[in-house]
Amino acid sequence: MKTIYLSLFLFFACSTVTSIASPAAMIQSTEIQCKLLNDTKVTFVYYVNGTKYEMLPSAAKGLSYPVNTIVKIIDPKTKKEKEFLKLTTAINGKTFMVSALKK
Repeated sequence: MKTIYLSLFLFFACSTVTSIASPAAMIQSTEIQCKLLNDTKVTFVYYVNGTKYEMLPSAAKGLSYPVNTIVKIIDPKTKKEKEFLKLTTAINGKTFMVSALKK
């Protein structure tokens, strides 16, 4: 009889922990996802959080970063970093051409 009560206690304890954890799993991520298409004839170089990335001509790359992450490029005139694209909720799920954003 003690075994049955102990088994039932463990079963309900595990069920409670599982039901408590479920709502946390349903919280939406604050990641912004968009796509860049390199429609230029040169390798596109960009920086995110200080890390350099390269995208070959005619290539596509998906970006997935937290809200308000800034994608930067090196301005050819000033040779300094400048903001290229800011990842906001308004651009989530969209596709962008590199040539259009470089203007």
